[in-house]
Amino acid sequence: MAGCDVQLAAAAEPLESPAMSPADSAADELDHDLALSILSREQDALREVDAAIQRIFGGVYGRCEETGRPIPAARLRAVPWTRHVREVEERLERERGASGVR
Repeated sequence: MAGCDVQLAAAAEPLESPAMSPADSAADELDHDLALSILSREQDALREVDAAIQRIFGGVYGRCEETGRPIPAARLRAVPWTRHVREVEERLERERGASGVR
């Protein structure tokens, strides 16, 4: 995971290109921001997979972290790193949406 952190830090560095036209500079900045966003999402996904592996080793994989109920096999097949049963996940998403937090 350290490699991702290094990549994320490097991607966050501002672009410097004084000889570029404003349009080229804006296009490069947009590409840079898009790449940074993709890298950040990939890093988040890797953290979720790593956490799921730790739950497997801890013997709690497949159980909702909030309710303790078993997570249905179909949900685990669809989202193997899920931490919650669907109802809890939907509630958490509504709460995040209401608070403006991602």
